[in-house]
Amino acid sequence: MISGLVGTVVGATFRTLDIIRIRPKRSSKPPVQKQINQRNKFGLVTEIVSRIKVFIDEGFIPKSKYLSPVNTAVHYNLNNAVTGVFPNFEIDFQKLLISNRKMVGVVDATVTAVAEGNVTVSWSTDDRDFA
Repeated sequence: MISGLVGTVVGATFRTLDIIRIRPKRSSKPPVQKQINQRNKFGLVTEIVSRIKVFIDEGFIPKSKYLSPVNTAVHYNLNNAVTGVFPNFEIDFQKLLISNRKMVGVVDATVTAVAEGNVTVSWSTDDRDFA
C-alpha cells in the first residue's frame, strides 16, 4: 500500500489499485466556458446523487470493478438528466435514474417536484413472495 506525498509525487490506493501520480497543480489560466458548464452540471448532479446515496448504493450496479455505484449514477445522470443552458442548468426528473437494475418488490415508482429544490419519491411494494 502506498500513501502520501514525496516531493512532487503522490501515492494513493484507489479501490484495489496502488497509484503513483504527479502532484496536481492549480492552473494559472482561467477556465473556458465549456469547463464552467461541465463544472456546473457536475455540481448539480453530484448534489442530488449525494442526497440519495442510500438508494444509489442499492440500485446501481457499476459497469466496472473500478467504479462505485455513485460514480456510475453520476455518469449516467450527467449525460441524460441535465437540461438547459448556462447558467440555468436543471435536472429533468423524468430522466433522473436512481437504479440501473430491476428493484424486486418496488412497483409504480414516481418522483414529483413539490417545491423549489425538493422532490417526493413514492412507490408501491409488490406483496408477492420472491424467495
